[in-house]
Amino acid sequence: MEITGVRFKKERISDGFYKISVLKETQTLIEKYYLGADFETYEFVLKPVPTDLPVVLDFSGEYVIPEKALQRIYAPIPIEYNAVLSQGGRDEILIGRIVLWNRKRMYYGKPSDGEFAYFYQSGITKTPVGRKDIAYLAVDVENKDNNEWILKRLVVDYNQLSLFLRKEIIYTELIKLTIEEGNMELDYTDKSPYDDAEMILKGIENAQKLGIYRLGKRTLKGLLF
Repeated sequence: MEITGVRFKKERISDGFYKISVLKETQTLIEKYYLGADFETYEFVLKPVPTDLPVVLDFSGEYVIPEKALQRIYAPIPIEYNAVLSQGGRDEILIGRIVLWNRKRMYYGKPSDGEFAYFYQSGITKTPVGRKDIAYLAVDVENKDNNEWILKRLVVDYNQLSLFLRKEIIYTELIKLTIEEGNMELDYTDKSPYDDAEMILKGIENAQKLGIYRLGKRTLKGLLF
């Protein structure tokens, strides 16, 4: 993908010895040296990837889910990019990872129980817009209860989600969120939220690369108020 302001610099120091840099305006994001390779036939590619940890989406506005509701919502979630040298799609060399999201809106911590995660101040929208620093978590919400609930936080095993591109907007795979008797269950579907979207990252393959298992369902408690 093409990211405004991010550029690639390749310097041939001698035969088979290169300095590879990724820059954003005047800032050097990545700088590496490679010996024994000929990079003249390689091109620079940016590939969207999830963050390297699960994400706790914090809805400071407290999203209200009406009784007996059935609706689709989208929640902004941060996205990163792998900087890659590619030779016609056959051979790829990973240079490093680029972070574009606003660090003031995201911090590193530990939930009350469980592993470390990123906390991200998110929101809820029904009309996503194209941005390069965020994807949109696509969620089909079904409230089977006869009373409304307030959603304050949502924990997402982000590395396991497939990513899709549609009209310059990046979406995650569709997640089904079902509420029944005050309990909430997430169902990871592996499906695109739109039939005409292009898959750009397969969740199960990304999970396998990281040595984690793909989740099908997950029951979450204590997140509804």
